Amino acid sequence: MPGYPSYGHPPVMPPAPATPVRQSVQSVFSSPIDPSSAVNKDVSGFMDAMIIKAKDDVQEVNDLVKLKTGFEVSRPDMLVIKNMDTKDHDALGIPWGLGKRLSHEAGEFLKKKK
Repeated sequence: MPGYPSYGHPPVMPPAPATPVRQSVQSVFSSPIDPSSAVNKDVSGFMDAMIIKAKDDVQEVNDLVKLKTGFEVSRPDMLVIKNMDTKDHDALGIPWGLGKRLSHEAGEFLKKKK
């Protein structure tokens, strides 16, 4: 420490502050969502259609219902769903086959809306 003899030892450093470091939490969907957009309003209807198509597969219906609930909270638009990749599917706990089908069906849904 300045002004004090070190007697052959390095100066003692004061402990680092105990303030916790703030860590940001990023959403899988990083772009802001415009709830007034017609494309965004279609997410619920799209998910309902996916659930109806999967009616014979109980596990898939359960996965889709859980996913629809998650989408109601995170509010992605149809373009975000269409463009999801395997990292997004993994982050949301969507099984591989369902995630791929979901993205494909979202693309088909958007084509019909044009």
